[in-house]
Parts: sequence; C-alpha cells; structure tokens
Amino acid sequence: MPQADWFLFDDLDAVLRNGSPDKRVDMLRGVTDLFLSDGDRLNDAQIGVFDRAIAQLINQIETTPADIRVRPLHRR
Repeated sequence: MPQADWFLFDDLDAVLRNGSPDKRVDMLRGVTDLFLSDGDRLNDAQIGVFDRAIAQLINQIETTPADIRVRPLHRR
C-alpha cells in the first residue's frame, strides 16, 4: 500500500470524533476505495482494520427520513 494512502487513516480518528456527516461520507469513500484497490494483498489482520473503520464510519453517518428513498409497494 503506498505511503500516501495511509494518510487516510491519520485523519480517520479526527473525522470519527468531530467530522460532519459529509466528511464522514468522504472518508468512507476513501477508505472503501483504498480497500478495493489493495484488498487482494491484505492479510486477515489488515482486513479487520478496514472492517472496523468502515463499520464505525457507517454507524456514524446520519441519515434523515428525507435521505432514504422508499420504493412504492405494488399490489397484485
């Protein structure tokens, strides 16, 4: 993994503590992109780090009812 990619993790703690929902979404995209680009080279412990980071970000992203798209129910 290139050294520059690890800077994402330097910011992760700050975003989890004080980041806005938009910052958390941006961080989630960055961590996910990093995982997808290097996932085939990671060992189980490294995958666990990504898993915990992604799970924490997902749990902290706020969603309002207006953000949720509901599919209409179709009657038969």
